[in-house]
Amino acid sequence: MALVKNSREIDGNFIVDVSYDLAVKPARVTKRTVVGFNNDSPVRQAFVQQLEAASAQAEKLYRGGDAAGAAAAIAAVIKDMQLPLITSSYPIDRDPGDLKLVRHYNDYGFYLEQAGEMRQAIDVLSQVTDVDADRTVAYLNLADAQYAVGQTVDAKANYAEYQKRMIAANKQSSIPARVMERLR
Repeated sequence: MALVKNSREIDGNFIVDVSYDLAVKPARVTKRTVVGFNNDSPVRQAFVQQLEAASAQAEKLYRGGDAAGAAAAIAAVIKDMQLPLITSSYPIDRDPGDLKLVRHYNDYGFYLEQAGEMRQAIDVLSQVTDVDADRTVAYLNLADAQYAVGQTVDAKANYAEYQKRMIAANKQSSIPARVMERLR
C-alpha cells in the first residue's frame, strides 16, 4: 500500500496540488496539477484572454444547440483551475475582472448542467456561489443540477435563496415556474 502525501504549493507563477509517494526514498512526485495562479502574473493574464475567447466560442455553440460543445470549449481552457485560486481576491472584491471570471465559470457550470454533466456542474457552480455570493443566477443553476441528481434538500435551499434574491431585486416575474413547483 502506497503512502501518499498531498500538498498545495507555489511554483513560480502557479499554485499547484502535488501528490508524493512516500513509500519510496527519496519521496517521488506522482502528480502535479495546476489549480491557480500566484498573483497577477502574465500567465494569469494570458489565461484570462484564452478564457474570454473560449467563452465567446462556447456561447455560439450553445446558441446553436450544442451544450456539450460549449462546455468542452471552456473546459479546454479551465482544465483543473479552481475559481477561488484564479481571482485576485477571495471572496471577490467586486473587481470587474474577477466578476467576468465568475460569469465565465457560471456559464461553464450552466453548460455542463445543460449537457447532463450534473456532478461537474455542481462542483463548478458551488465554486461560483462560494466566491461570489451575489451571483443570483448561480443559485438557480446550482439548484437545477442538484435537483437533477436527487439532492433535493440542497436544491430547495438554493431555489429558496434564488427566489429570495429575485424578490429583493423586484424581479419576481422572472422567476421560472419550476422554482415554485420544486419549493413545494
